Amino acid sequence: MKNFKKGFTLVELLVVVAIIGILAVIVIIALSSSKDKANTAAAKQTASSVVRHLEIASLDGGGVAAPTNSSTGGGPICDSCSSTATWPSIAKTGYVYNVTADPNISDGSYSFTLTKTDKPTVTITLNGGVGSITETAAVTAPTFNIGDSYGGGVIAYIDGTGQHGLISATSDQSAGISWYNGSFTATNATARNMGTGLSNTNTIIANQGAGSYAANLARSYNGGGYSDWYLPSRDELVQLYTNRIAIGGFSVSGGWQYWDSSEIDSVSASCVNFTTGTMTGSYTKNATLRVRAVRSF
Repeated sequence: MKNFKKGFTLVELLVVVAIIGILAVIVIIALSSSKDKANTAAAKQTASSVVRHLEIASLDGGGVAAPTNSSTGGGPICDSCSSTATWPSIAKTGYVYNVTADPNISDGSYSFTLTKTDKPTVTITLNGGVGSITETAAVTAPTFNIGDSYGGGVIAYIDGTGQHGLISATSDQSAGISWYNGSFTATNATARNMGTGLSNTNTIIANQGAGSYAANLARSYNGGGYSDWYLPSRDELVQLYTNRIAIGGFSVSGGWQYWDSSEIDSVSASCVNFTTGTMTGSYTKNATLRVRAVRSF
């Protein structure tokens, strides 16, 4: 009689591979969770050693010096007492110190935190000269998307952190208004980069004063009850053009031109054509173009 050895079928092999893959993912997640817990425990252990020296500083009436580096520690914990302790490193835990130097803790009151993104916060408190450590649950950072309604308008741009950017008003503040307030002067609001629109706007208003013109109109807008709206800089307005469909309220035809807050010279200012995306940079300040206010978050 012949013996026949039966091997695995392709389907059986695929099932085994799938099971192994699922188990591997479970193990990785478990290891990651264990590592996070270990790092938090290590940060709390570091906090315990710091607490003892804060108590000494309180007894001596000394002051607290901030760490030389927020993650690698360094430098004296107490800058005017008998303790020679230095801030320990917490770099391996992923936590960082959030410490403000207090020149005198003789009243026995002091507090600061050890933080790590999306992980529990460790708080060190000195109350009546006695230190304590508390841990609070992690606060998950919110998720933002371009086109979301937020902060009195619509999110128009998100920076690399994912937590900050620009909010556009939901509609135009004017279909045609001049850049200047009636006189051709150099305002020196020439910045074009991201993050410069608000300072440009304030500079223009300081130069041009009260009146009906682009920067002042944008600054006066109070959509959502907010009072920090402004005329975007050239690069900020380009972001609005790039995301105009998601933002909404813009015409994609007809050659709509929008003022930005970036001055070219005493006679002309920058603007963006929302049909082509062209930055003409050649319009005189008495031209009447559209305005869309923005604010930062």
